[in-house]
Amino acid sequence: MSLDSLYHQHVKTLAERVAPFIEESSFDSVVISSGIAKRFFQDDCDAPLRINPHFAHWCPIYGPHHLIILKAGETPMLLYYHPSDYWEEFAPLSGEGWEQSFDIESFSELKAMWKRASEFGNTAFIGEKKEADLHKSGFSVNPEEIVLPFNWGRKFKTDYEIACTRVAVDRAAAGHKKAEQLFHQGATEREIYWAYSQITEAVPKNVGYEPIIALNEKGSILHYRDTRENKVDNKVLLLDAGNRYRHYNSDITRTILADSVSDTFRTIHNRLDKAQQELCVEAKVGASYLSLNMRAVEEVGKILIDAGIIKGNSVEQAIEKKLVKHFFPHSLGHLLGVQVHDVGAELLDPMGKTTLPKSGYFPNLRFSGVLEEGYLLTVEPGIYFNPVLLEQARSNTNEFDWPLIDGLMQYGGVRIEDNVLITSGESENLSRPHIPQPL
Repeated sequence: MSLDSLYHQHVKTLAERVAPFIEESSFDSVVISSGIAKRFFQDDCDAPLRINPHFAHWCPIYGPHHLIILKAGETPMLLYYHPSDYWEEFAPLSGEGWEQSFDIESFSELKAMWKRASEFGNTAFIGEKKEADLHKSGFSVNPEEIVLPFNWGRKFKTDYEIACTRVAVDRAAAGHKKAEQLFHQGATEREIYWAYSQITEAVPKNVGYEPIIALNEKGSILHYRDTRENKVDNKVLLLDAGNRYRHYNSDITRTILADSVSDTFRTIHNRLDKAQQELCVEAKVGASYLSLNMRAVEEVGKILIDAGIIKGNSVEQAIEKKLVKHFFPHSLGHLLGVQVHDVGAELLDPMGKTTLPKSGYFPNLRFSGVLEEGYLLTVEPGIYFNPVLLEQARSNTNEFDWPLIDGLMQYGGVRIEDNVLITSGESENLSRPHIPQPL
């Protein structure tokens, strides 16, 4: 089926999904804005536009000020903004297939467009309050009775959404392969960054997040951003980098090793890769994501104990004492979609009335429910030798092998991340076939 056909079915599915919630709400209609530009503080230029994710869920266009109008049981309407402007380009509609899914009205003036948006009765507005206030809309901004079920629905990916994600994975795969090649050639972080950006066509609308390109010890910093320009002795590359297509994101991490790494670090890497693949398979309909998180902690604990890093403890003891957290401080993953960390994970029902399962080990875990068909999520366990995390435990000389740990800190860490689709049967790993580990 063509992407246009998938898209038409996607919009039909979304319209059918939200119609009952609009009907049962106190509102006659819902207006969703594509967003507005954000100006840098005391500057005269704008930050790159990030489309309102709820707008992106419905419409593939990229640009500010457009409005979607939703009324239960009616074809969605798009109020398309394209003024005559000599400062910036506002392109007219192109006649692409996606346009057939909307009733479209075009406007060259914002005042007239917002006047039109006000003609649909009592209206809920999904977007920034600043924008609604600017146009004196009188709309109710982001009411929970609308936003919560809209967030909840975004967990269930349509065939169109998965098709877009596959393209984003393919594009990221080309960048990952180039990065691996350059790593082995001794390239700097900056050179790898440039090459990845070029091969993935990383203009703002194609970038969901800034790639993490970390050589050696910098791989222990979970959200490392620097991209050093100086050459180092390339031992380990931790590359966390994706792509975006029609607003849909891939989010993939690979850890590449040079021949010079120690046998201990290579074993840690290989063991974590095996555990990660098993967790991807276990992520399927009916599985508890909280239990998968704890399985990941158990596997990391086994690896650390078998390597001799944690001493004198069983896996259960190492977890209970939270010794493992010094090496694996984050959760297993997150939902993925029009946002890299997509919404809805914290909702077990459309209105958020059902309480999430709680965990003493993960007190702030927002994604702990049972996996359902249509979920798209990341699976990304890691083991890090981070000075800040380890300094908190430095006084504990009985349960950690500090000479061994200090020798491993030069390598930074290992994180391996894939994008996994929960289907009615076995889960599908969207990224591993395109980006093996190691490459």
